[in-house]
Amino acid sequence: MNIKCPYCSSDCDDSGALVWKCPHCAKIVTCAAGSRNAPHEILRDIVAAFGEEILADRAMFRNILSDAAPNMPVQYRKLFVLAVDDNIHDKLKHADDTNSLKHRFAEENCINRENADKIVDCFAYALGKIQTVTEHSPDHRQQQQTSVKTSDNSIKINEAKALIDDEQYDKAAEILAELDGQGNAEAQQELDKLYKTAEELYKKVDDGDFDDFDEEIAAGETAFKIFNALANQGNDEAMASVGRCYKWAIGVDEDDEKADKWFEKSIRTEKINRKKKQSPVKNLFDDAKENIDKKSFAEIKALAEQGNVEAMYYLGVCYYNGFGTDCNWEKCREWTFKAAELGFAKASYSIGGFYEYKDCDLPKDFAKAAEWFRKAIQQGYPDAQKSLDKLKSEGKI
Repeated sequence: MNIKCPYCSSDCDDSGALVWKCPHCAKIVTCAAGSRNAPHEILRDIVAAFGEEILADRAMFRNILSDAAPNMPVQYRKLFVLAVDDNIHDKLKHADDTNSLKHRFAEENCINRENADKIVDCFAYALGKIQTVTEHSPDHRQQQQTSVKTSDNSIKINEAKALIDDEQYDKAAEILAELDGQGNAEAQQELDKLYKTAEELYKKVDDGDFDDFDEEIAAGETAFKIFNALANQGNDEAMASVGRCYKWAIGVDEDDEKADKWFEKSIRTEKINRKKKQSPVKNLFDDAKENIDKKSFAEIKALAEQGNVEAMYYLGVCYYNGFGTDCNWEKCREWTFKAAELGFAKASYSIGGFYEYKDCDLPKDFAKAAEWFRKAIQQGYPDAQKSLDKLKSEGKI
């Protein structure tokens, strides 16, 4: 089927693919209405169009995946990006036993084995190591297994709710945290609801909203029990709240030493949890920013020089602020522009800000600022719209 390239208007034979590279202008062309919809076939199209090197560029891969398959389930999208972060494609090349690879992928990234099997098989299929991926066309037996699993999860959630009603918060939090770790959205909602309940009770006690002293004491004790139960399951916000309870004697005796320990634990855990969610490049940048490890800047620089577009952006930020290196605005501009030209939206947004505020040794130019904000919007950075609207409202463009 011939389709017109939206960039150069030349005819492209996409062969029913969802994403390909125009042979005339080399631009990325996507067709969300393409004939292939299964996640493993979408991944194969992307690899066929851009080569295996696309799997080493997290930011570009994520952008292409978003354009090529807007209707793909969010869980698949997240797991695909997680697999790219984990270099699954490279590990597959050297793996004699995919079962052990799947096991490690599940264990190291805290996901269930079933999802790990599917994602690794998708990458194996895209790289031509296997010919079919049966998990994406489940038979009746598989559907029954899924139904049973869903039913079991519902039973566990109802059990947790009953435990909450009986004020057995530790057991309830343990059950919900286990399900949340498997990606169960209802469990996450119940955990959020439980934390909100404790926070509301804490606030009422702190604000002195109770007329009855015994009610106030009971409310404080309940808030502390819930915070403590959630903290024991790794919730960094709850850890800080336990610290507040000890600090201000709400639901527990005042103990500044314990309060400080919980505050410190909250900070450490928050950092660990944040790093799990971030890309490896962003983690390196955070380390460079905090001067934890001077090697972090060197690793970012090496990745940028190898073509990692996210690393290019953060290298520019390092040069701008002097994180892990001397401040150098010329090099900041060089790497920020490189990242922006390769489609990294935050880089385009930064350049718009440079021109708007006469920053990074660039002249004040509202027209160019607007141009870069528009580019950032097109590349998928919606916050740039606010900056563009601001320029318009102030009559600068």
